[in-house]
Amino acid sequence: MADYIQPMVTMLKQNFTLFPSNIATRYLLTAGLFYANQPEEARFLLAQMHAALPTDSPVSMLALPDGLDALCRGDAVTAARIYTSFFGMAPSVPLFSAPDQEFILSCFLADQYEETLLHARGILATSPDRSAILVPALAAANMLGHQSLAQDYRQRLHRLHTPLCASAIEGHYAYLPAHLRQKLCHALHLTLP
Repeated sequence: MADYIQPMVTMLKQNFTLFPSNIATRYLLTAGLFYANQPEEARFLLAQMHAALPTDSPVSMLALPDGLDALCRGDAVTAARIYTSFFGMAPSVPLFSAPDQEFILSCFLADQYEETLLHARGILATSPDRSAILVPALAAANMLGHQSLAQDYRQRLHRLHTPLCASAIEGHYAYLPAHLRQKLCHALHLTLP
């Protein structure tokens, strides 16, 4: 994923240089840096954003970068808690910033398999072809032994031409620590190289 997102990060860095006070650019750049496997730079910007928040601002404004930070540190339980809190609030956050795929992924990685499936079903009801939701949902269905549901998710991923192999998972989730990628591969019944 880092290779694919790097051009976007480069563009966001250029925009950030021109408009350093633009909150949306800072927010997107921080998230992009996490995905591009540049956590130190992302954490620096995230700390600046936290410091700049007025004391009465809802912390949920930074749910995406805070959750990504936790995932990149290998703390899926904290990430799942952050996202669960975010999604439990009234929908007052712009759609572009809703971290639903990270929410589902963090629930799975935190061993919250029932919650993973529950929330994935809700998202897939309106967006049935989202591979970013289908992959952790398939992993959770496998872990719970829900074979018919797992087969349904596997078929959807196949129709979307989403590669289900260890190298694809390793590449797409490169921003996660190795043990979390291995956990996902194991649940997807993929052999690691």
